[in-house]
Amino acid sequence: MKTSKLIDIALHYARRGWAVLPLHSPDVDGNCDCNNKNCSSPAKHPWTSHGVKDATVDQNIIKSWWRKWPSANIGIASGAMSGFFALDVDGRKGWDYLEKMGWPKTIQSKTHKGAHFIFQYPGFPVTNQVKKIAEDLDVRGDGGYIVAPPSQHASGSQYKWSPGRGPNELNAAPAPKWLLDALRHPSVNRVSHPLRGEIIEEGRRNSHLMSIAGSLRKQKLSEESIFAALLQENREKCRPCLDESEVKKIAESASRYDPEPTRTSESTKVLQLVSGIKLFNHGDQGYATVSVNNHEETWFIRGSMFKRWLQHRYFEAEGRALGTANLQDVVETLEARALLGI
Repeated sequence: MKTSKLIDIALHYARRGWAVLPLHSPDVDGNCDCNNKNCSSPAKHPWTSHGVKDATVDQNIIKSWWRKWPSANIGIASGAMSGFFALDVDGRKGWDYLEKMGWPKTIQSKTHKGAHFIFQYPGFPVTNQVKKIAEDLDVRGDGGYIVAPPSQHASGSQYKWSPGRGPNELNAAPAPKWLLDALRHPSVNRVSHPLRGEIIEEGRRNSHLMSIAGSLRKQKLSEESIFAALLQENREKCRPCLDESEVKKIAESASRYDPEPTRTSESTKVLQLVSGIKLFNHGDQGYATVSVNNHEETWFIRGSMFKRWLQHRYFEAEGRALGTANLQDVVETLEARALLGI
């Protein structure tokens, strides 16, 4: 790659508002030009001492870098610094997941094993995530960077913008809702549930997945995000796995319910009465810390002690017993809040 072309392209990215940095590149033998035979990130790690923290749009600094390191690959800082985050597909399982979930047309580059999809930076922080969305699917956000075309991979292949999807041909699209939900709610990807540690056998699979779907729907998650969470739970815990069409039906069914249903007066009053208690989870179980006789006690949310405490609080306030159905509704709501950390 000609030095002038690399400088010109790096400057072009900077003019777009993308903060760039120089990366090591492969030598004539395909080794990283850092001269470390055991380099853990050949032709991908930064030349500068502070790495991605040095990324800039300053034209003079960029010119000085490529004069000093003429064959440097081009890195672009992801996250708020450049106004985008990237979805890094790095294998077949990542592609399979995307094909199930769908994605909008956006800026896209070809990498050695897959692709980078560039999406608009949303209105909340995006952290770097490795295999948290799905296998072979990573997120490059704040504090991360991508290797940009026309950089050279250590294998000899070249990073390229996909036909019709380069930054000069279209703008970065907003991320799909299922992806934004996953970034906002990490529990979408690793579902927390009281039965998390068990193998779910035939006869309990549907009810197990429906319970999870209901909890996620209460958190206002979309059908696509619920479906993604259920697919993973089904794959990891259900034996044998339910057919994907059955999992889809469960997600569809749960998504039809209003995430903020009109509760009976009893449920509403109880939740108001206990709004200040501390909820948390441990070992995939939901717990509540409450005040009892001027000291605090912690109880399992589904346990009899906590249920009796709820009934007692309601009786003190209303002078009548709390109905069984409404008690169960309150317990499930509080458990969902504890498991999802809200």
